[in-house]
Order: sequence, then structure tokens, then C-alpha cells
Amino acid sequence: MRHLLAYIAILIMATLSATAQETVPQKTRRLPKVIKWIKDYMDSSTVKGIDRNYLEVPKKEWTAELTTTLNHATLKMETDWSYDEISGLLTARTNNGIATAVGIALAYRSYGIGYSKIVNGAGSNFSLSFSGSSYAINANIKSYSSDTPEVSFRGIVEGEEFIESSKEKINDPINVRTVFIDGYYLFNGKRFSYLAAYSPSLIQRRSSGSVMAGAMYYHARANYESNENKDMLLAMQGVGKMKLSQVCIGAGYAYNWVPARGWLVSAMAMPMLALYNKTKTYHYKFRYIGDPDIMPDVYDPDQWELASDEVEVNETPNRVKFNYDARIAIVHHWDNWFIRAYGHYNSFLFGQDNTSGRFTDWTIYASVGTRF
Repeated sequence: MRHLLAYIAILIMATLSATAQETVPQKTRRLPKVIKWIKDYMDSSTVKGIDRNYLEVPKKEWTAELTTTLNHATLKMETDWSYDEISGLLTARTNNGIATAVGIALAYRSYGIGYSKIVNGAGSNFSLSFSGSSYAINANIKSYSSDTPEVSFRGIVEGEEFIESSKEKINDPINVRTVFIDGYYLFNGKRFSYLAAYSPSLIQRRSSGSVMAGAMYYHARANYESNENKDMLLAMQGVGKMKLSQVCIGAGYAYNWVPARGWLVSAMAMPMLALYNKTKTYHYKFRYIGDPDIMPDVYDPDQWELASDEVEVNETPNRVKFNYDARIAIVHHWDNWFIRAYGHYNSFLFGQDNTSGRFTDWTIYASVGTRF
């Protein structure tokens, strides 16, 4: 009965196709050809030039995954602070704790899309991947909020050494959003597969490694300009929003180890040089409620407010910096199912004159998926 239904379905589709060719304009009939060309390109780019003794191509092209993510991101800002008889280093550190997210991912061959939502706070993660046998391009957009920044001061107050730190919950959380795009070229794409570790479109059957060249674009925005956070803004000398942009290039090495059939352990390390490194800070002013022209020397949080319409934007090119990109993955395949766990670590430095900082980000992914 099942075969009969299949034959009837094929006959109906063939009849509809023949009818459509008689009635549909020529431009419309070209659309399936375009789709077929795209499909053929995606198929061929995944397997082009590979050694089938080292790499296996799954017969089923589509994959779906349920994912869970652990992420920890920290933004550290330091500034040399001086006012009257007070001088020293002020440090503000924000992080998202251990943010747990759940989501889904869908891919055709090595072209995928994914989305996850943080379940123990506010934030999300959106990802895209476009890869071939000898290259890989990934894009991630992350967002999170932090409502417990840690502020510390170490310096001299009226001639005496002074150290103080505080970590208090603020009324208006600090919002952080990051855009991360990285790309790699594999010099041994014939026997080594980046996809085998970070995409289920190829399976590594024998151990192999490769030298890699890479480039990345990184953009981070931290925003806490709010009248609720005027104490913190005052401590940071009026900086209420910051944007960091970097373009890095580097080279490294990756290795796929196959300890047993169906298993893969992969590791990659790549030092990178930030050739383009720019920080943009938004400095806000304060004003006395009722008379914006009066500027007393002593700040009174009960009488002052943030002048959100008075913003000074400073754009500063930072010095050349060294960053790091490291990844590790464990994968297991059986039949049409697979499980993956992988993580990566990134560290970005910025700074100029009396302001400096570091943004660190590590993420651990775990998923179970199926091919269809």
C-alpha cells in the first residue's frame, strides 16, 4: 500500500509539472533551475577535493539539532581617575555570570542557522555558518544584561593609600551586545576537516591536522547610560556607552584526532594581531535639576540628573594588540544521530592614553542532532 501511494504521488507531481510548464511564464520556470544550481554548489563546496580515505560524506544532507549553551562574558574597563586630592586607578567589571541558553539549529550540508535564548536571564544568541571543504565562515550575534557590576578603586586619597571595591545591584541593567565574524582557510582541506568538528556535514575517519590562516571582525557595545546609573557614570567620568571594533588576522594549527570509529577530538589554537582596533566612548554630562547652568563642586545624587541630550563622542584608534582564538570539540556519530560538545575562548584588548580594558568571552556548546 505504501508503494502504491508513492507511485500515485509521483504521477500527480509529474502531471502538475507538465501542466505548469504549459501555463507558467518562462521567468517563473527558471526558478527551480536556480534552486538546483544553489543546491549543487552547496553540495560540491562541502566535498570538493577531499580524500575519501580520511573524510566521509553523510548520505543525508539535512541536520537538525537541539542545543544548550553555557556562556561567560566579562567586560573590564580601567581609567586613571583624578579629582582634587584623589588620584588612582578605577576599575569597572561587568559579566553575565554563567548564562545558560537553549535553542535549535538547522543546516543543509555545511550551511546552517541557529538561535538560542538565555533561560536564566535576558539575552540571546543568533548564528550563521557558511563553510566548504577548505574554508569556514561563522557569524554570531550575542546579547546579555548585567545588573551587578563590580567597581573598585586603588589609589591615593588626601595623601593616604586607599583601596575600596563594591558589587551592588543596579536598577537599570547594563546591556552588552557583541557581533563576531570569523573565517578560516585550511591548507590541508583534503584530509583535515573543520566541518567534522563544528558542523555535522563531514565525518573525520582518520586523524589529520592542518595549518590554518584566519581573520575575524569583532564589535562590542556596552550601554548603561541611564539616570538610574548616574553614580556609576560619575565614577567612570561620564562614560555611559562604549563601542569596540576590531579586525584581526592570524595563523594557527588545528588537529582532528580519531581515537575510535565514530569519535572525534579536535583542537585549534590561533594567535591573532589586531590591525584595526578602535574604541568609541560616549561621555554624558550631569546637570542640577531646575537649573542646568549651575555646576556645584559636590555631586548630590538627590539633586542631580543625567543630561542625556549632552553627549560628547570620542573615537580613538587603539594600539596594535595581540588577541587569541582557541577552540576544542568532541563529537560522536552513530547511524543518523550525533552528539557534539565544543567550546571556544576569545580575548580582546583595547586601550589608549588613560583608558584601557579587556573583553573576554568563553562559550561551551552541547547538542544532540539527527540527519534527515
